Amino acid sequence: MDRAREAGDSAVAHFVGSIVLFLGLAPQALFCHLLRRFLFTNHLAAINLSSVMAFKLINPEALGAPKGYSNGVLADAGGKLLFIAGQIAWNKNQQVVSDDFVEQFDHALANVVAVVKAAGGEPANVARLVIYVTNKTEYLERTREVGERYRKHMGKHYPAMALVQVAGLVDNAAKVEIEGMAVLPA
Repeated sequence: MDRAREAGDSAVAHFVGSIVLFLGLAPQALFCHLLRRFLFTNHLAAINLSSVMAFKLINPEALGAPKGYSNGVLADAGGKLLFIAGQIAWNKNQQVVSDDFVEQFDHALANVVAVVKAAGGEPANVARLVIYVTNKTEYLERTREVGERYRKHMGKHYPAMALVQVAGLVDNAAKVEIEGMAVLPA
């Protein structure tokens, strides 16, 4: 009986490993999810893992100190993943609000935060942002102003971030688009 159970456990582990690879899930995230399922299945529901969900910022010394972002964000899998579509500086009529780069950044980030809040989260739940710009030089020249607008919406929360220069965005008047991912409490 024990050998049959071990064989079954091995098959399940192989299957779960295949799902992890296929879905691109972090093994730690899957482990936390499976641990939570085990705890609740075994009547230990008094432990609320989602209430202790927190991000651990991963910034290896070998990479130097990041400025305004984190190199990695480790999130407890006890939460819900929110994938935020790319947001540009559209108002509710889907019109770009300004031609100014900083104003567009401000409004695009406000739109990202609006999606997070509509899902029941807050800016501190954002784990990753990708900022697409049509002119990297304009971004770099106005970094101080962009930083002020960033902190207006996100405070001193710096998730993993990437800046990507692109040839164009969905609206020809758009200069910046921001997409993200958040981990909300379960």
